[in-house]
Formats: sequence, structure tokens, C-alpha cells
Amino acid sequence: MEDPRILPFQTPIQYFGKMGNSDLYIKREDRIFFSQGTKIRKLQGIYNSLVEKVGRENIRKIVLQGNLHSNAVLAGCLFFQWAKIPTKVFGYSRDINLKSPASILVRRFSESEILETRVNWLKKRESISGTLKPVMLLSNPEISFDEYVLFESTKEKGTFYLPEYLFCSESFSGLDLLWKETSYSEFDSIFLDLGTGLTWLSALKHSSILPPVYGLSLGLKLPKLRSWLEERIQNLSFPFKLSWKNIFDAREIDPKNSYKFGERDRFWEELSKNYFKRSGIYFEPVYSAKSIRILEELIQKEILKGKILYIHQGGNLQSFTGI
Repeated sequence: MEDPRILPFQTPIQYFGKMGNSDLYIKREDRIFFSQGTKIRKLQGIYNSLVEKVGRENIRKIVLQGNLHSNAVLAGCLFFQWAKIPTKVFGYSRDINLKSPASILVRRFSESEILETRVNWLKKRESISGTLKPVMLLSNPEISFDEYVLFESTKEKGTFYLPEYLFCSESFSGLDLLWKETSYSEFDSIFLDLGTGLTWLSALKHSSILPPVYGLSLGLKLPKLRSWLEERIQNLSFPFKLSWKNIFDAREIDPKNSYKFGERDRFWEELSKNYFKRSGIYFEPVYSAKSIRILEELIQKEILKGKILYIHQGGNLQSFTGI
């Protein structure tokens, strides 16, 4: 099997078309590994780090954590199945009977332990925290399982627990190649969904070689996202003070439409289909179609202009919308 450390990742940049007086281009991260996009870059960073620290032969099982239906769980399940490393999903689902692409693939390829509420899951996590140790030496020896770092089981050697949302310094380093694999100097700006903020932080880390980077908060309201991210950034060794001046809240830009977390309704599904007919690129209705909608608003208001590059971070496999 080809070593996952050298999986080729360079993704193309495709012209979307005119928006007003501006030109929109798409960085096709959705072309990576079943449209898992930047999640695979993060997993690559985690995998590389574990191989360097403990050796490939000593990685016996990976435990993925979080919402059973999340993109992070789905990407992790697919990546480690491909890498031939057994996985377990230790997570929760608010509807235990709900079927999603993630839950179907987890049940096919992984061992699983799913709690019915996030509260119960957090309690179970707390109960096993004494059997885990951080993989890397940390400046704070009292680090808890609530922190976003990699842990190894002390009961099952070679079993590694990945943090929820894949949010850790190892996944952060996996995003470096995204900004180094090609030149972005021809663009006037870069635009991306914040999500957990990791890809945006990576762009800021490489800001010296990039045009201005703008981010969009779709799920959490911006104040809550800001608080969440600033609490967790210490584990990333992030070298800069955060600036939020180039971050937009979808609800403020387009108050007429709903941007509730994970919501998908007929309006967004139809918009997704229209964007596909217009560009030949599929933007799923939960995240990326909403981002393109906000971009249209920002261009119409001349807040953004010129040559704009949108980072399409993938996730299409989770969509049930037909084209």
C-alpha cells in the first residue's frame, strides 16, 4: 500500500465565473479523497505526527470522538480505513436512529460506542480520563481530557484518541501544505468558512505569502465562536494575536435567510443546484452553498472586489441532495 504520508494533495483552482464586476475562483479542496477536503489534510498531519513519535507499527487503533454524523468522524473513518488502521467512534447522537452518510460508514467500517446525548458522552469521557495520557510533552502537566490534544490509552497501548473536531496542533500542521503548494499572488483576497477556525488560523499563520484572508462564521454566532476559539488556541502554538476585523457573520450580511447550524432546507438545496448548473461545481447546501451566497452579497455591496478565491473545503459526501 502507498504510504499515506506521501498522498498527493495538490488541488486545482477553477474559475467559477463573474459576480458583478468581480471574478470568483474556487480552490477545489473538495476534490480530495471522497470530497473530504481539508479534513484529510488535518488527518494527514495527525498521522504523520504519530508515525514520527511512535512508529507506524505501534499505531494499533484510532478512536474518533464527537458527533456521529459529523464530517470529522466521517473523514477519520474513511482515512484510517484506507490506511488499514482499525478505528472506533466514541461519540454521541441526539437521534440514535438517524441515518447519515457518516453513521452508515461508521457502522460498516468501525467499532462504535455512541451515547444518546452530548451531556452523557461528556460524562463518560470524564470517567475514562484517568486511563489516558497526552501523546506529546506539554508545558502544562495538568492538562485534562477536555483539552484539544492527542491522548494514548494507558490500558490499551497503541490506542490513540483524536480530539473532537480534529482540533489539535498536529492537524494544524497538516494544513501547511495548502498554502505552500501553489502561489496565490494573483488574487486580491481569499475567502473561507471558519468552521472550527483551524483552516482560517492556518491561513493567518502563512499571511506573509497570501493576499488578505476573509472568513465567514456560519454555525456559531461570531461572539460565541470567538470565545470558543480563543480558549483553545493556546494548544496550537499559534504565533500571532488574533484579529477579527476580516470575519463576517452570515446572519448580519444576509438577515433574510436562515443560517442555523447544519440546517438544510429547500431554498438552499435549489441554490446548490443553481450553482452547479452555473459552474459545474457542486456546493452542498449545508455549508458551501451558503458561503457562496454570502460572497454574492459581499461583492454586490463592494465589500470584496477583484479576483476572489474561495476555499471549497469539501464535505459533499454528507449531502443527500441530487444534482
